[in-house]
Amino acid sequence: MLMEPSQRPSRIVLTLKEILRGIKEAAESEKDDMQLETLITALQSMTKAVAALEGVNKQIDERMKEVERAERLIEIQTLIIGGERKLLLVEAHRRYIREGVFEVSTSEKGNKIDVNNVYLFNDVLLLTQPSYVGLKFGLELKKKIHLLPDSIAVQGPVLFRGCTPSIKLTFQVGRKVRCLFLICGSDASKDTAHQEKEELAGLETAEEWTEAICTAIRLAQSVSRSREIHLQ
Repeated sequence: MLMEPSQRPSRIVLTLKEILRGIKEAAESEKDDMQLETLITALQSMTKAVAALEGVNKQIDERMKEVERAERLIEIQTLIIGGERKLLLVEAHRRYIREGVFEVSTSEKGNKIDVNNVYLFNDVLLLTQPSYVGLKFGLELKKKIHLLPDSIAVQGPVLFRGCTPSIKLTFQVGRKVRCLFLICGSDASKDTAHQEKEELAGLETAEEWTEAICTAIRLAQSVSRSREIHLQ
């Protein structure tokens, strides 16, 4: 089976590391001074070569991830329903970060809980719900939350109804302050062992998403400052 071009640097790094290991073993057992000096020089050159290729390999991996994120951004754009008022998601500065399915509540009492597909970008958080137009699957936009430090606060993990891991978002819509809980825990009706396992998974999810949203807020702030400098 032929290797993909992107796989070749990884394979070369592994081969060089094997050669490097062999040179180290030979140098450790060599008693002839001239031969030892030659091996040491080869060892130094090989170490530099491995480090350089690992750097190239890391850059290739990052570029491939960027391409995958850009493709996913375009896919989500095609799924959003809206006609003439459809959300323009694909913009030069926007980057896809992650997505997940959450139970969402607008209050800690949880009188009304909806299931939302949540999409995180470097400047906005989208809450959507699956929808069908005829037989065509799409996403109906429920909320678009701008991720700017002066308009949103993130707390997590926090306990929803005192027991379920969640992420609390406090944000501004006009002059009003809104609150939203992204619930990451389990259904209390499940057996105890299953519930504890899911609550642990929910806690990890809440921690990961809290960190991801905070990172996105920092990115959004950076983009905002860059725009201000560009306009000056």
